[in-house]
Amino acid sequence: MSEEIELKIREKMEGKRVMEPAILGFLRAYRLVAGGGDGVIREAEIEPASGVVDYGDLESVEGFDADLVGQTVVIKLNGGLGTSMGLEKVKSLLEVRPGVAFLDLMDQ
Repeated sequence: MSEEIELKIREKMEGKRVMEPAILGFLRAYRLVAGGGDGVIREAEIEPASGVVDYGDLESVEGFDADLVGQTVVIKLNGGLGTSMGLEKVKSLLEVRPGVAFLDLMDQ
């Protein structure tokens, strides 16, 4: 992507008061697509998270800081089958750690 196009994109987004992280994310995605990429993460490329501690066990983890819970990120899977993401099964069946899928975490 040329610097001129990137500058125009940035100016337009800043003019609409778009936050810097969103601008950077958009520019990254634009460069990916402009370079021939599709931005799709294929199911075969996804690996379950490892070393994730169950919430109930956090108090026993060395260095646990309860104040950091307020900075926790929640991943919410919206409806749909995940086909636009290149998945072969519904998103809720993706493993987030070995043997545990999003669906398994919903009732915990």
